[in-house]
Amino acid sequence: MSGFVIWFTGLPAAVVVSAISPYAEARRDPKGLYAQAFAGELENFTGVSAPCEEPRHPELRLDTTGATPTESAALVLARLEQLHLLSAETAS
Repeated sequence: MSGFVIWFTGLPAAVVVSAISPYAEARRDPKGLYAQAFAGELENFTGVSAPCEEPRHPELRLDTTGATPTESAALVLARLEQLHLLSAETAS
């Protein structure tokens, strides 16, 4: 069995992850971390109070402006199919 890692960055990523994750506990902001970071309760939180280094060569870069979480999730799943990491049956 082989596996792969999907690395999402940025606040919109939390919403996209919730649309594709098969795990119910991953379908929300983990323990309210973003809410705590925006309230100033967490220092050096990547993407809120600390910079996020952009990947040099991402397999996919999503522009979620004007896109629904479902549309963005579909792009992620389609790219995983193109990379032969998911079959069409698995992605649906």
